[in-house]
Order: sequence, then structure tokens, then C-alpha cells
Amino acid sequence: MLFEIPKFSIAAGTLGPALILLGLMYLCYRAESLHHIRLRLIRLFVSRRDLTHDAINQHILDESSLFAFRFSTGIKAQTAAEAERIIAFGLAHDVPLSLISRAGKAFNIAELKMREKSLPRPWHAPVFFALAFALFTPAVFFVGMSTDKEFMTSLKETGTEIWLSADHVTPREGIRKGNPTIYKDALCKDATRPGNDGTSSWPSSRDQEILCEVFNDPELSSLIDEEVKAQRLVWIYCAVLLGGLSASVFFALIQILSAQNLARRLSGTAAISEQAIAPRPRKLCIHLSIFGHGRSSDH
Repeated sequence: MLFEIPKFSIAAGTLGPALILLGLMYLCYRAESLHHIRLRLIRLFVSRRDLTHDAINQHILDESSLFAFRFSTGIKAQTAAEAERIIAFGLAHDVPLSLISRAGKAFNIAELKMREKSLPRPWHAPVFFALAFALFTPAVFFVGMSTDKEFMTSLKETGTEIWLSADHVTPREGIRKGNPTIYKDALCKDATRPGNDGTSSWPSSRDQEILCEVFNDPELSSLIDEEVKAQRLVWIYCAVLLGGLSASVFFALIQILSAQNLARRLSGTAAISEQAIAPRPRKLCIHLSIFGHGRSSDH
């Protein structure tokens, strides 16, 4: 081959179609319909002049409007009339449609009221927040671990657990790094062995011998690179898994808070409307005159 295709041009060429595909997937997921895609396919083969039936044209327009409503608000209305009722309900109760969408299944779209059995309890929000935080914290930790250039291993003969790189070694406790970090030159070339100066019990004589043999291995660098790549994939997989679980719990938390907020706002507007239409109590007042005659009136 006379020339080599740059990798960034290949990535740029695949990025556009990938983004378009992801956009279409999100579009269908948000609206829960393939109407827009089917409509575009119809336009490729059938022109608007070929659709002469007024009822069919109006039906297609209504479906497109309903699709746009479901995509923009996230409310899964089944018909255009149902979407109109939801809009009127939101205006009458001063409730944003986005709040109705975030409330999810706790709001009955057909009956335009909250589902009491699906309404979250007050303790649901703190429990879900604690669970989301508990999943998010190790996800961030694993992301940080994926940037490390050392790999986690142990010495088979002595059982010493270490973090090893091409030029230094660090003891570990589980996956946490310990102290001290000893470099190859200090470990294998100095006459004074680390650990015999009275300040540290690590490494032992046998650990030092094994580690020096490892550091003197000419294939150590390539081996560590392979192990680091494999280990990085594990950390990234754990981070993505925990991050995805944390995100799903966080979205559920948003749904819980939205449902509780919507229930409070609807109950508040219901109470205000009841006060507005409640008849004013009538009081019977007696007026006395200087002549001793009384008369009654209602106030």
C-alpha cells in the first residue's frame, strides 16, 4: 500500500452514521412509535400528490402531530383527543406537562388523576438516593483505577500482594495501595536492602529476590502492558455496570420526586377549587331599634 489511511478519518467516518442511528433509536424510544420513520419511507416512494383522499391525509397529519407531542413531552398519549385533554388538564391545574411525564405510571393518563396504589411513599426518596450514591461512588473509583498503569498481582511463593509496574512495586491491601513504593534501582542495586533499615518490614529477603528476578526479565515491560490492558477492561466494565445501575436508580428517584410533587400540586389546586365554589355561611343578625322593634337579616 502506497499510503496509510489515518485512524482519525476512519473514526470520523463512522461517527456520523453512529450518531444518526443513536438519534433514531432515541426518537423511537421517546415516542414509542415508528411512525416518523415509516412516514419518511413512504415519502421516498409516494408523493403527496398521490394521496388524494382527504380523510387519509388528515389521519397522517394527526398521527404526525401526536408523534411530535409524545416526543416533545414524553407523555404517551394514544390519540390526538387524549393529548388535547392532557393539555387542557395541565392548563386548568397549572401543572407543566413535563412534570406529568416525569411522574410516569403514578399518573393515570386516561382518567387524568393520580394512581394511589402507585404513588411513592415518603421514605422511597431517601432510600433511592442512598442507593444511587452507593452505586455511583465505586463507579467513580473504578474509573480512576482504569487510568492506573500498574497491575494488581501477588507473588505466588510468598503470597505477598503487590501493585507492579515496569520500574517500581507497591504493596497492597486488597485493592488499596500501601506504603512504601520501592523503585527497581533501590531494590536491586543498593547494598542496603529495603526492609532491613528498621523502618519497614517489607519486602522480605525472599520477596526482594523474586522481585529482582522479575525486574531483570527482558519481557517484563510487554507483559505488564498486556496485563494492564486486560485489567483496565475489567475496571471499565465494572465502572460502566455500576454507573448504569446508578443512573437507572437516579432516574427512578427523579420519577419518585416528580410523582410526589405532582400529587401535592393537584391536591393543592383541588383544595383551592373547593374553597372557591363552597357557599359562604349565612349569619342571622338581629337589629334593634330605639322603638323596641327588631328585624332580622342575612349577611
